[in-house]
Amino acid sequence: RQEDDTIGQAIYIVNALTGERVWSGGVGVGVTQKFPEMKYSIPATLAVADSDEDGFDDIIVVGDTGGQVWRFDIRKNESVNEFISGGVIADLGVADGPNTQRDDRRFYHGADIARLASAAQGEFAITLGSGNRSSPLGAVTQNRFFMLRQSFGKSRTYKTLYQDDLLSAGVSGDWSEVAYSDHEGWYLDLLHPGEKVLSVPLSWHNTVTFSTYQPGIQKPDCAVDPAKSRLYQVGLPDAAPVNRWSTV
Repeated sequence: RQEDDTIGQAIYIVNALTGERVWSGGVGVGVTQKFPEMKYSIPATLAVADSDEDGFDDIIVVGDTGGQVWRFDIRKNESVNEFISGGVIADLGVADGPNTQRDDRRFYHGADIARLASAAQGEFAITLGSGNRSSPLGAVTQNRFFMLRQSFGKSRTYKTLYQDDLLSAGVSGDWSEVAYSDHEGWYLDLLHPGEKVLSVPLSWHNTVTFSTYQPGIQKPDCAVDPAKSRLYQVGLPDAAPVNRWSTV
């Protein structure tokens, strides 16, 4: 069962030259902006992107250990209290769902942000996978890899997506007939016992590549099957298989 964290639930922006704090967001005392939903720690690296290609990053995306995905939009030439807006754009774990170990999906590693080449102009994909890095041998949680569709543009309100808003992309579907346009993203179940994502995905040429880790299995005679790593590459818009690799 996942409990609310007491440390690590904050995001900071500091001056790279002086170390002076420019802005902070969280639930604690003294932050620039309060976010009541920031109840879980954020160990992952922040993903940043320049949506309008003016040379300044203006979108930040990160997941937390409650299975939430956060988006922050940065506005130039605004006061420190106004230049960032943000909120939860997806709840994919226990934050607002069944608080069970099976659903205890956590994001310990960063997301990737990429434009969707096949989508309407101004739409991009956020990809990330769940996996509890603090419990690498855990085998109960159903971990998943996710793609979330988002639009560029600096909104001050944020819609939270749930798994019902995403298409479950099976490993043996007829990809050409699946109505992906009717959903706001997709997810892939990681099918091997204990399989989890413990790295940052890479989007390239309308595909996304990610690796997974599967712990070894303890046998009655105290022997242990070796752990396995797998590498996946699927289509960014539809999760259709691109390459199939054997265990590495």
